[in-house]
Amino acid sequence: MICQWFEEHKKREAFNETLVAPPLELLPPIGIVVYRTDGWEKEDLAAAWLYQALGAPVCFIEHVITRPGQRTATSALALIHAQKYLKGLAQTVGCKLMIAHTLLPIARYLKRENWHEGERDMVSMYTSTLT
Repeated sequence: MICQWFEEHKKREAFNETLVAPPLELLPPIGIVVYRTDGWEKEDLAAAWLYQALGAPVCFIEHVITRPGQRTATSALALIHAQKYLKGLAQTVGCKLMIAHTLLPIARYLKRENWHEGERDMVSMYTSTLT
């Protein structure tokens, strides 16, 4: 499901052309899939994962994704629920700071939830430790 969402977003939106689903083995054990139910039907709305820094009370929300094609308001509400849930879990494991590397549309909603914008001219980079 998550891989399909990443691929669908990649096709639909120009700003997501470099979007890649995370390999399963790189996802941490703490994550959430937000869903709603209508009777017996369950509809997945969004997902996010929480990475913890080693030796520091810092954690990161990463790989945030919403179901493609749903209303913006639905995605926003699902993301708010996801970050609140992950924030609660982060507090229980001693994290004092949460960081999110995200797209601008998601950042707008996080600002409404008392998140603060960091450096705008930063670029997210990554490399494999295997090469």
